[in-house]
Amino acid sequence: LSVNGAFVEPSLDGVEKITSIVDIQADLDPAQMERVFINLVSNAIKHARSRIDINMAAAGPEVEVVFRDDGDGAPKEECPHLFEEYYQAHKGKRGVGLGLPSVKKIIEMHDGQIGIDSDTGAGFTVFMKWPRTLADRKDDDAPKEGAM
Repeated sequence: LSVNGAFVEPSLDGVEKITSIVDIQADLDPAQMERVFINLVSNAIKHARSRIDINMAAAGPEVEVVFRDDGDGAPKEECPHLFEEYYQAHKGKRGVGLGLPSVKKIIEMHDGQIGIDSDTGAGFTVFMKWPRTLADRKDDDAPKEGAM
């Protein structure tokens, strides 16, 4: 497992050590984002052959995160369905098909976007981004231009 190119090292006390990390400040619900990261790391552990890479960056007013593993991947035509509740591309693997749909809902609650890039034999990549601050979020309650 690497995070921004730094490998996570297991230790004897069971606590992983990250040798280098980028400090990114963002307004978010920490418990919900923890669910996102745990779910995506768990999925990657189930499917990766030997490598999981997580890259995070502050890109202007947004946080961008990419999860990538070197597993078997999912057929490209199935990728749009992976955010549907109970849908599973890999039959027989653990899970009930609620992880990615819940991840999508959490990212959307943070006014963000999420997508998948994969194909059979090509690994699996989840990319997502969301506004760094509340001020950067869309204001859906604001009156629209020209509306009375």
